[in-house]
Amino acid sequence: MRTAPQSKDLLLLHKPQQWVPHPERSEGWEAINPPVSSRAKCAAAHEVEGPAFTIMRRKSFALRKIYLCTIAIAIALSGCRSLERSRTCAPIDHATRIIVSRSLQGKPTQDLVIIDPQRIHELTAFANARRKAHQPWDTMPAPNVTASFYDSENFLGSIGVGPNFFLVTCPRWRGIREGTKTEIGDFERLVGGAN
Repeated sequence: MRTAPQSKDLLLLHKPQQWVPHPERSEGWEAINPPVSSRAKCAAAHEVEGPAFTIMRRKSFALRKIYLCTIAIAIALSGCRSLERSRTCAPIDHATRIIVSRSLQGKPTQDLVIIDPQRIHELTAFANARRKAHQPWDTMPAPNVTASFYDSENFLGSIGVGPNFFLVTCPRWRGIREGTKTEIGDFERLVGGAN
């Protein structure tokens, strides 16, 4: 003979259920699930689970907030490159000399001066083809070799090269751009031997 559960714990676990006599059997009980509102379900869950469940729910909410903040920061950082300021320098023209500065292991060497019009023209064309650059949100890198263009004593602009970038400088502005091995090799060849 089956009887209705008497344990208080068992009744708490089956809070949404009701135990009623089985209609066809005189000695049996059956559990039925009456429609329960969502508010009653929450109250029953809180009664069954107790304060530990509420703490878990709060921790879950806090973890969700941390997760969303982490995603927001990741999106912001990935978008930083698009927030960098970009600018295209004015073309360099009428350069009469180029001063090439080198840095070996962080120490500057003696500057070399290019005054040959053909070499000035080639280097000017190289620099003018790479006038667009951006300012990074962190520290600007330092180039190993820099070619500075002058018209008499007036500074017109410069282009410097590092391991994988170019530093482009105009009057009152400077920025960087990526450089391929071929471009860097061409630049080194153009500034190679100054006269």
